[in-house]
Amino acid sequence: MKEHYEEMKKFPGMEHEEANKISLKPGQQGEVIWRFTKAGVVHFACLHVGHYEAGMKGQVKVSAR
Repeated sequence: MKEHYEEMKKFPGMEHEEANKISLKPGQQGEVIWRFTKAGVVHFACLHVGHYEAGMKGQVKVSAR
């Protein structure tokens, strides 16, 4: 994640159109669907410049069935 964040700092206008990433304008809504295959903790964050530092990050705790 840190490597990608460094790239985002170089190209602040970068947009994402991938299954696991999404870029939205203020006020827009979107959806990303993740399917987990094993238990553990998955960290996620917004990598637009300044957003991570502002707290746009979190984690998903996946439990075993």
